[in-house]
Amino acid sequence: MKERKEENLKKTGTDDPFYNQNGKEKKKKKKTRKDRLKTTPPKNQKKQVVKTHDMNEDKMKWVSFQLAPFHQSAETEIFFIVEIAHGVKSQAENNEPTPYPKAIVLWILAHIYWPTRSSGFRTRQSRAKMRSIPEMALGSTGKAIPLVGMGTAVYPFAPSETMIDSILTAIELGYRHFDSAALYQSEKPLGEAIKKAVELGLIKSRDELFITSKLWCSDAHHDRVLPALQNTLKNLQLDYLDLYLIHWPVSLKPGKYELPVNKDDLLPIDLGSVWKAMEDCQKLGLTKAIGVSNFSCKKLEELLQTASILPAVNQVEMNPLWQQKKLREFCAEKGIHITAYSPLGAKGTLWGTDRVMECEVLKEIARETGKSIAQVCLRWVYEEGVSLLVKSFNKERMKQNLEIFDWELSAQDLEKIIQIPQFKGFPGVEFVCQTGPYKSLVDLWDGEI
Repeated sequence: MKERKEENLKKTGTDDPFYNQNGKEKKKKKKTRKDRLKTTPPKNQKKQVVKTHDMNEDKMKWVSFQLAPFHQSAETEIFFIVEIAHGVKSQAENNEPTPYPKAIVLWILAHIYWPTRSSGFRTRQSRAKMRSIPEMALGSTGKAIPLVGMGTAVYPFAPSETMIDSILTAIELGYRHFDSAALYQSEKPLGEAIKKAVELGLIKSRDELFITSKLWCSDAHHDRVLPALQNTLKNLQLDYLDLYLIHWPVSLKPGKYELPVNKDDLLPIDLGSVWKAMEDCQKLGLTKAIGVSNFSCKKLEELLQTASILPAVNQVEMNPLWQQKKLREFCAEKGIHITAYSPLGAKGTLWGTDRVMECEVLKEIARETGKSIAQVCLRWVYEEGVSLLVKSFNKERMKQNLEIFDWELSAQDLEKIIQIPQFKGFPGVEFVCQTGPYKSLVDLWDGEI
């Protein structure tokens, strides 16, 4: 700094390092509010980039910018160069020379504020890396379901902040389908994440997303369906769902949302009246489509006999170790789309199995293709024309789970997968007891197990 003062003294007759072009000492002016906005963020906006909406082109534009690599001056004062994304003059307001054309120098001690999720820099960076996910139309509903979505079923339940942050990360990466349920206790965090995503500009509106939730067994009674959906919408802070599903073909005594269930609470489901209430919800515009989950071919056949609106989706367990060939063929014939949950076996969850990820056939295919076991599983499900739900809070795995669209399994790979011995990871033993409607797993699945 001493050397700088001496240099300025020779040139201008003053040791003021900030001299004008005439070499005269500048008069200090009292800063106006607009002047302060150029360099200082409002007190209530800490750790964020200043956002102003009424700047002229010769004023700084803070909403959109890119950070250039930092530079260290001879006086070891660190600063960043901020390249303005919109037009600005190459000189400062008082015609003082600037060290970099069309750039503003922000001194780190006074003016640097790290960008957060709300900054334009973070948003544009995320959009640039966003991967497009294929979609499939759902029958006559007019809705298209993304073929890869994010599930939110976690046990033990994840903290809300963890869930919210993971969903925001997923949206940044390109995920657009989010699957929830009254049972999962994830509706409120999902709703908060959707709200934040809109506020941060990650999406323009909720309409860009496909949101699924499910009717729990304790609400699987005709007069409880509408209130249950209304409560779900309240939790999600939404006006409508894209898809509402009957979670299981089971009823429980009202009032409890838990798994495992109390087997003394098991009741036969009046499927016709429950489905009629689901249809009423769609007619009211509270959901764009309705469907079921964990339904066998026989139960679907029974439902179709009385339904005036056909189920758009049957969400079931499906992976290379539980391929659901008969059910898929039946649903394809009836125009019912299949969504696969636990495509990786849901390893590490209360209901999951590690058999999928430990399968030697899948390990061999992964080695030969240079892909992960998870990618092999997800690619197989995708090639079967089925949408799928994956759950990970790890950003790198989230990205890898979307890297399945630009390659294919060979005919030999597919043949090897077909030959894998079948095993159902989540058979639903919780809903089987001698005093309930289903005395065995054979009863629950109508022999399709």
